[in-house]
Amino acid sequence: FFQAEDGIRDKLVTGVQTCALPILGSALDVHVLNCQIEGQDGGLFQGSAGVIVRDCVIENITANPVFSFINSSAITIADNYFEDCQQGIVVFGANANVSGTVINGNAVNLYSGTKFVVWGKTVAGSVTVGNSVDGGQTNDTSQITTGYVQTINDVNVGGTDRKTTRLNSSH
Repeated sequence: FFQAEDGIRDKLVTGVQTCALPILGSALDVHVLNCQIEGQDGGLFQGSAGVIVRDCVIENITANPVFSFINSSAITIADNYFEDCQQGIVVFGANANVSGTVINGNAVNLYSGTKFVVWGKTVAGSVTVGNSVDGGQTNDTSQITTGYVQTINDVNVGGTDRKTTRLNSSH
């Protein structure tokens, strides 16, 4: 195992013995389970694939979105609690290709104007299910030009909710 103090930047790292966040670059098969993360200026993940984040409490991430992805597949973000994350939670880049993403069962407390999920340009096989969002916006699908994201039973209290699935044809 690899130990790091200021984050993982080597895509060849296969295991981590200590909590070494942020994870930057093209890390693969990262599983973060049952943890509490609070008070970090930067985001936690940038550009990773095969990410599973489950049963965590993540609070007060201030300078960047918690998760930033460019091209991503096999992402699962489930059963977490997010609060006071000022730049949003899950943000896929404007030209991102997103596939196999499941975001379900999360409880989210957002600032007004903050977004829970911002989807990328091309989306396939992706779903949000049963997320409870207080404030902000649940799903921003404005960048999608090809494909769709399926939303099922997401609830937004006190914010703007985009429950509709955006369907687009290729241009």
